[in-house]
Amino acid sequence: MGESDGKPDEIDPRVDFLAGTAGGIAGLLVGHPLDTIKVRLQSSAFAGRYTSIPDAFSQISKQERMRGLWKGVTAPIAGVAAINAVVFGVYGLLMRAQLERETDTPTLGQIFVAGAGSGVVASLISAPVDLIKIKQQSNPSLLPPSTLAVLRFILSSPHPARTLFRGLPITALRDTGFGPYFVTYEYTLRQFTHSPPAPEHSHASIPAEADAEVRSAGWGPTILAGGLAGIVGWAATFPLDVLKTRIQTTDGLARSNPYRTLWGAARQAYRVDGARVFVKGLAPTLVRAVPVNVATFVVFEGVIGGLR
Repeated sequence: MGESDGKPDEIDPRVDFLAGTAGGIAGLLVGHPLDTIKVRLQSSAFAGRYTSIPDAFSQISKQERMRGLWKGVTAPIAGVAAINAVVFGVYGLLMRAQLERETDTPTLGQIFVAGAGSGVVASLISAPVDLIKIKQQSNPSLLPPSTLAVLRFILSSPHPARTLFRGLPITALRDTGFGPYFVTYEYTLRQFTHSPPAPEHSHASIPAEADAEVRSAGWGPTILAGGLAGIVGWAATFPLDVLKTRIQTTDGLARSNPYRTLWGAARQAYRVDGARVFVKGLAPTLVRAVPVNVATFVVFEGVIGGLR
């Protein structure tokens, strides 16, 4: 649907959903080994074991075989469709609440609000997904428990809901990083497209926005914008991600657990490892930003183009 009928260019919502999910899965599969390395570097249980990304890659692949690098990938893949649906839906809702018309170009401040808000709401899903993933990634055995086994163990605990949603507040704070992510993405593309992309489209739809910007700015700037957005989005809240890993890798809700609360985790982490603890795992996170975004955009645009 184009400008000829006076309405913004639209993509079928089913194609939106399928393309977003397929792109998300592609990004997860490409980036998961570096995510596993990130979690190992952040976890107090593996303190001092790995000296660098290559060393972690070598040790994990030798001791746990190559599949050890993809431990825990099932839970994020199972959750990617729901997380994308929430992010897309809440982003659109918040953007429509701020714009007079969906086709009005939003300010960077409005993009930040929509992005950060969508991340906070999506944390209701991403927190338990991350918990299950991290439990598997932090298990060094050759035969770690399956995703279903971890979930059954959690649900059979004395406080299943509290256990499953352990780390929810800090996950919500971390996921405000969607705000700087979307701002960086949009700001970068605006340096290459000095006028609104044509045809006119809805700025309340993330897939429609991404598709229009690829057609307007081209693949190179779009991939560059995605890579920079991934770097900035993660860097903006990364210390919170370190603490989230420490909180979710420890068991029990007892008061004696120093990682029971956000403030307690921050104090304990700083006491044991110093200020550098808050950037542990940052290197693999930044390295994976580019290949993850390339894979995501290639698959996303491939699905959109194939089903248009």
